[in-house]
Amino acid sequence: MKRTLTINLNNSIFNIDEDAYNELQSYLTSLKNHFSKEEGGDEILSDIESRIAEIFKEKITEFKQVIVIEDINNIIETLGRPETIIDNDEPNEEPKTKQTKSKEKQQKRIYRDTESRVIGGVCSGLAAYFDIDPVFVRVLMILTFFFAGPLVYILLWVAIPAARTTAQKLEMKGEKVTISNIEKSIREELNDVKENFKNFKNTKSYEGSKNVFMQIINAFGIIVNYIFKFIVGIVGFVFILIGLALLLLLSGSFVFDGWGMANVSLPDLLTIFAEKSSVTMGSIGFFLLVGIPVLSIIYGGIKMLFNIKIKNKAIGLTLFIFWFLGLVLFATSAIYESANFSNKESVITKHKLSEITFDTLYIDINQKYLFEEENYILSSEKINIVNSEEKLWIAASPTLIIKESETDYFELVEKKQAHGKNKDIALDNASKIEYNWTINDSLISFDNYFKIKEPGKWRGQDVKLILNVPKGKTIFTKNNVKLLLNQTYYYSENNILVDDLLDKFYIVNH
Repeated sequence: MKRTLTINLNNSIFNIDEDAYNELQSYLTSLKNHFSKEEGGDEILSDIESRIAEIFKEKITEFKQVIVIEDINNIIETLGRPETIIDNDEPNEEPKTKQTKSKEKQQKRIYRDTESRVIGGVCSGLAAYFDIDPVFVRVLMILTFFFAGPLVYILLWVAIPAARTTAQKLEMKGEKVTISNIEKSIREELNDVKENFKNFKNTKSYEGSKNVFMQIINAFGIIVNYIFKFIVGIVGFVFILIGLALLLLLSGSFVFDGWGMANVSLPDLLTIFAEKSSVTMGSIGFFLLVGIPVLSIIYGGIKMLFNIKIKNKAIGLTLFIFWFLGLVLFATSAIYESANFSNKESVITKHKLSEITFDTLYIDINQKYLFEEENYILSSEKINIVNSEEKLWIAASPTLIIKESETDYFELVEKKQAHGKNKDIALDNASKIEYNWTINDSLISFDNYFKIKEPGKWRGQDVKLILNVPKGKTIFTKNNVKLLLNQTYYYSENNILVDDLLDKFYIVNH
């Protein structure tokens, strides 16, 4: 069992095992001995420690919290040891230096070059990334000044970080972050400082005015940055509110009652369309399918509101797995239930209306209110869902068709249709349709709804009533029949409009 130590490196706290600590301590000591007597040695050591701290942060994950000896060895291999540093002052090493430099190129990163800046260092940073002269980028920005140029510049200023450390400056130029390159960069900066100091007296007034201008520009940049963060925070707050509202609506529909005027939850409502097992599976799937994106909206809003920069891949992967599980569950239940509509069958019953001995037949609607109005959950022209006596009912409207009979007597053909997994189930579903009509002397009355017997499910049930009227007989269709006919459709042999039949005597095929 190894001991674990806690160290403070470049103002960052890390956990490191004892072997790794000893190796790191030895490495830093050798660097200190190498640079202790050189000009700018302290700054070089500080930048090296800063780079080591950055690498440590990259290696720390949710599943790895301790720096081990392998990590230290990788860092030493990347940065190099002091004894391998090439002395650029020796003439015989110049070819080797150029060769080494050419091999030390690596993938660049975009930073703002604040040392070569005119305003915010955006143009010079982009020029360094694309390895072109900053003048070309600045000219392009000026040409787009009256378009979106200033807005793009401000957005890039806010979005692109400045290259402040030596390691970041090397990454901006595409050079490897090694001890040799860090030392070289700092020495170049020291030489620039010396040169500027020599010319300071000649440029004092210019530098003074330039500093004032830069302070104004920096202040403007800070203000823009705060405004941008404020807008992002407002958007994040709106995302949170929208997400919570959607989550409350989604949860309420599954947990609480309140669909329409009758109290019933969404899963209970779905049981009249599907089997309970499918409803359970589909409800869980739908909740995950919709709920996970809603949670993502809330999570994104929280990150925007509180400026959280943490990127946790484990959270994203977990949410995606649950979302995909919801998709599978919902799709499985939908496919399973769709099989219940694969076959369609009909039960046809013919009724010879021998009771009618008159030449005129009166057609009426037995407009019964099967349920109280407050019990209706879903009401439309074709189908109604009702919660009555602690049970869910489906009540749908039939279709009435009036045709000329091929016989000399009145006849009513009752055609009940339904779907099912197979022929037998479809026929059974059709037989569970409950519909009534009555005849009294010369008056025939149709119920305005048909019901499905328990425990029947909705399988696209339908009732078609075909009233065959003998040639030369008269029909009188009462006006309230229009309610039924308007809910479905009407055809006659002579293409007579519905309004031409209502409250009028009509002789068939006259």
